[in-house]
Amino acid sequence: MTENKLVTLVSKIETNTISNALSWEATAETYEFQTTLANFVVRIGEQIDPDDPEHPDYVLKIIDHNGNTMESITNADLVKMEHEAAFGRRHPYEVMQSIFKKAKRQALGVDKVIDSILSELE
Repeated sequence: MTENKLVTLVSKIETNTISNALSWEATAETYEFQTTLANFVVRIGEQIDPDDPEHPDYVLKIIDHNGNTMESITNADLVKMEHEAAFGRRHPYEVMQSIFKKAKRQALGVDKVIDSILSELE
């Protein structure tokens, strides 16, 4: 049951991240971004995959108000759960990477930076 809920959670976080319904911010860690949902912190980050260093794993964590990680899930975990149908037949790596990249862009204000550069080039 928990697996199904985690898959649903990842799917809904991706949907809400893409639609800018979530407000992501940078953390003290270079490759980690966070948002707050239901009084919990949700973090998405990259971590080195020792089996494939060229392609990082993505990890989503739920953290309580004391800083304790209550749950974490990686793209590798999602593959083991075999719930690709929940992601519209997209690979779990793609889904987690999508969340990470969009959260990073939002937290760092990349769109504003690009707009500013484009404006100067005109």
